[in-house]
Parts: sequence; C-alpha cells; structure tokens
Amino acid sequence: MLFIGNSSQKRLPDRTVIILLGMLFAVTVIGGYAGIFLSSFDFPSLLEVVLPQAIASNTFMNTQIHPGLAQVQDILGYSSPRPKAPFDYANTWGANYGLLLPFYLMSIKYFSKKWARGLLWMGLLVALPPAVLSLNRAMWLGLAVLAIIAVVRLTLSGHFAALAAVCISFITGAILLLSTPLWDIIESRLENPHSNTGRANLAGYTVQTTLEQSPLIGFGSTRTRQGNFFSIAAGATADCHQCNPPQLGTQGTLWFLIFCTGFLGTALFLAFFIKRFLPVFKTKNPEHWALLYPAVFFLCVLPTYDTITTSLFILMMVTGLSWRWFQEEHTANQLKERAFR
Repeated sequence: MLFIGNSSQKRLPDRTVIILLGMLFAVTVIGGYAGIFLSSFDFPSLLEVVLPQAIASNTFMNTQIHPGLAQVQDILGYSSPRPKAPFDYANTWGANYGLLLPFYLMSIKYFSKKWARGLLWMGLLVALPPAVLSLNRAMWLGLAVLAIIAVVRLTLSGHFAALAAVCISFITGAILLLSTPLWDIIESRLENPHSNTGRANLAGYTVQTTLEQSPLIGFGSTRTRQGNFFSIAAGATADCHQCNPPQLGTQGTLWFLIFCTGFLGTALFLAFFIKRFLPVFKTKNPEHWALLYPAVFFLCVLPTYDTITTSLFILMMVTGLSWRWFQEEHTANQLKERAFR
C-alpha cells in the first residue's frame, strides 16, 4: 500500500498494477482447473525436503510448505476436489478469486483490439466452472453482491451500453449453469451446509470469551479450545482428527480480529478502510468506483474466510491505488485553484 501510494504514475502506472492483478486472476482460474483435473498430483517442495521430518510433518507447516492443487473433502456426501492452487486453502482460493475479478474486468479496457477484448469477456465463462466446483458459498454470496451493486450503479449513472454488456454476461452465465451439471452442484452445496453449526458455535464462543476476559485488546493470537463445544473431556483422537474444534480466532477474519485484537482493534481495523474508501462514494470517476468492488467483496467474506495472507495483501494494494488517485485529484484541484487566483 505504501509503495503504490507513494509511487508516481511514471514509476508505477495504474495500468501496470491493474493488468498484473488481472493476470493473477487468470492464474487463479488456471489453478482452479488444475485442482479439478489434477487433484491427486503431488510433489514435495525443496523446503519440505530440507526441514526436519518433525517440522515438515506438522499439519499446519505441511499446508504452508507442501505444494498442492486441491483439497479433497467430503462435503456433498462424496469426496470431491476443491481447487486451491496457487494458494494454501480452498477458501483462500475463493477469496482471491472474488478480489481479483474486478481487476480482470478493469484490465479489459487496456486492450485496443476488439477481438482481444471479446476473448477476455469470453474468459468470464471459462472462469465460471472452477468457481462453482470450488463449493465456496461465501464467494458466491460476495460475487452476487458485487453483481447487484454493478447493475444498480450502471443504471443510476446512465451507462446503458455497459449495463447491456453486464446483463448479457449474466444471461449467458445463467444459461451455462442451467444447461450443465453445475447448477445441480450449487443446489447440492446449499442443501449440505456442512460447517454451519461448527462455525456458529466457534464464532459465538470466540465473542463470548473475548467479552468476558479481554474485550479491549484481545489475546494477541489464536488459542486452542479444550475439548469440544459439548464436553471438556472430548477432543481429537487418532481416528477422528476433526473431533477437536478449530482454534479460537479462526474460521473468519472477523473473529480473528475480535479474539486477537479485541473489539477496539477490530473497530480501528474497519475504521481505517472505511476512511480510505468512503470518499469513493463522492466521486463520479468510474475507475475510482471500480476499486470499491474488491473492498465490498472483502467485507462480504470477512466473517467466513481467513483473509490475513494474500487476500489482505490484495486489499492493501487496492487501498494504495485508491489513496494515490485521491492524492492526485486533490493536487490537481489545488493547481486549478492557484491558476484561477
């Protein structure tokens, strides 16, 4: 954020940042297909080979250092791969997919050839199957919110040509979903909530513990809960690794903030981004408005995804762009005032 915000357009043009993040979206989609079709592909990393076995075999460490393309999970009643490449987890893949999609759309305008822009618009259809097969409900919700905001914004601003293009994309995507097994997968996922009860219990206990013991500054880090939500004597066993609930402060960045930094830290975190993005509502520049979409998506997935790694980096890059644009706008207004005087 600081590097982008303090760099000039000559040193680091908006075009460069937007196109690079758009390319990362394409890499994410490619990783999604790799996770679907090559889910069993497996190989050790160099760091994994060098580290002692006691460290490399640790569940958390292994997730960080062992390259993988997918998480194979039994959510729909049968084992199915959820793509995660090139990131750590399937949910991280979904979070970054939604954060990077607006940059992919913004990058289209930088291509002068009509056929190139047409291919990039068609790329949205190619990006749809891995998004569905990822089984990421929070990502689906966030994308739906972005779609509604885009339609309302384009309608109010009178950009009817762009609105028509968006509507055509929605209709084409809907036809693709309904005419393929993808819609059945969406229905099956919604009928199998899988983790709702566990997430609700964990979030409730996290908030309760923070309120009772350290409401202002939190605990500084996550904590392992003794037992499960029904008995302190119950926990993980060799036959049931999932019988122990996740650590307090996980399963959602909102709960991480509350537990680790307290309600004061959470309020300051949210206030920072509100202050940075609130001026966007006052501008008529469509490019400024486009930067609001990743921030809104981040807010949508805040209670469900752990977005403290690559997703937060992307959000800070968005914040840097927004900050720089408003700095440039403020400078331009000052120059106009001086010239007028």
